[in-house]
Amino acid sequence: MNWSVPRLQVLWLLPWLLTPAFGWSQPSQPGPPPGVSIPAPGAHLSLDEALAIAARDHPTLQTAAEQTQADVAAQGIEASALRPHVGLEGVWKDGPNSAPGLGFQGLANSSIISNFGGQAGDLVFSQVLADFGRAESRVASRRYTTEADVQSYLAQRQWVAWGVAQAYDAALGAQKLEEVAKEDVDSRALVVRQAQARFDAGLVSRVDVDFARANLAAAQVRLTNAIANVQEAFASLNTAMGVVRPGSYQLDDVSTTPALPATPVEQDVLTALRQRPELSSYDEQMRALGEQAKAYAADARPLLRTEITAGAVDAQKSAINQPHNYAGALIFTWPFMNGGLTRSEIQQVQHLMAALAGRRETLAQQIRLQVTQDRANLAALIQSRPASIEQLHRAQDVVKLATERYRTGLGSLIEVQEAQAALLEAETNVTQLNYQIATAQAALQYALGAYGGR
Repeated sequence: MNWSVPRLQVLWLLPWLLTPAFGWSQPSQPGPPPGVSIPAPGAHLSLDEALAIAARDHPTLQTAAEQTQADVAAQGIEASALRPHVGLEGVWKDGPNSAPGLGFQGLANSSIISNFGGQAGDLVFSQVLADFGRAESRVASRRYTTEADVQSYLAQRQWVAWGVAQAYDAALGAQKLEEVAKEDVDSRALVVRQAQARFDAGLVSRVDVDFARANLAAAQVRLTNAIANVQEAFASLNTAMGVVRPGSYQLDDVSTTPALPATPVEQDVLTALRQRPELSSYDEQMRALGEQAKAYAADARPLLRTEITAGAVDAQKSAINQPHNYAGALIFTWPFMNGGLTRSEIQQVQHLMAALAGRRETLAQQIRLQVTQDRANLAALIQSRPASIEQLHRAQDVVKLATERYRTGLGSLIEVQEAQAALLEAETNVTQLNYQIATAQAALQYALGAYGGR
């Protein structure tokens, strides 16, 4: 059995002086910037503002913050074991001398008032003098648990921020695709007018007009779907921010000059393993369990405490002479045999620590894979961007040429429609690619445990 020097408490020591001795301190928690307000529908909303709103209003973060505060309070509960306790008692009893004490601590528990209407009122002071590390280990365990919850809060905050970034980029992409759909409608409406003019001039048959109008109708359907997608995207953005009312906003566009990470993937993996708050939370939980094991071991060691009581005793009908209205005691207990309870409690903690270590290693492997995959995905998207832009430029040139050829009678309507379809595909690809790159960059920063907005 490991022994340690008992922590002696001076009776007159003020309660708050015990706090530094056990490291009971409230952890610093990141919070949203002051003065953040939800913009009105249609107003401007930057990504940083969206992240700040989510940090304040998202219910997941509110829950995590309250859990952390509960653990801070739990530290005070455990620390109270080594602080002075003072209470007031009062009793009127009637019965024989063998009447029970009814759970009182001080003079009210005396047998002198156990018969024929005795009364007592007293003030009881109790103080643990030495507990051989019980309270200290439990406070330390709660402190590490609190730090683990702080790290979980940070992990939840980054997860929420990552969700906001995804929703923000998705809303931007939906808006841009709506613009592409509108341009496609305008382009096909122009072809309808050209086909109608050529038909009126007797240069083409009615088939060209009908074919052009059918393509215009298909473009209008795509525009309707694009508008609906914008509404859905903003609903997702509001949900990601923790905002309950509907509404759309004016958003800031993403950078058009993405860059690949300059660091090697091995360094990024090490950075992630060092920065991810989920791993830090596991580390703090391990420390908390270690302190819990120390507390269990201390439960089998001696306990020294004192109790002092003073007050008034009225025992007129008692035959016992009671000259003093105060009492004091120095109480020593040592539960050196408890049926193997301590050994089993410590073994339980050891197995819990082993299971926690396994879950931590599983998460570490997932983080390694996540960083590697996110880097590869970002690199592939960036490398494909020049070809997509080149495809868009060529499609724009082909549409101009095909439209002019049809207007002058040198080309067919099918040629124009094929060119427009190719341009729509190219514009859609480039638009989606830009926001996929922005989202991939945010994903890599989240995997590294460093996402905080653009």
